[in-house]
Amino acid sequence: MPGHGGLLDRIDGLMAATPICVAVLILLLGGV
Repeated sequence: MPGHGGLLDRIDGLMAATPICVAVLILLLGGV
């Protein structure tokens, strides 16, 4: 279903960005 491509891309993007956000938070909290 081509219509669901945008949703899947969005989910893949969130899943790919989550570890980066977590790493940044850990670095910020650890630096403070």
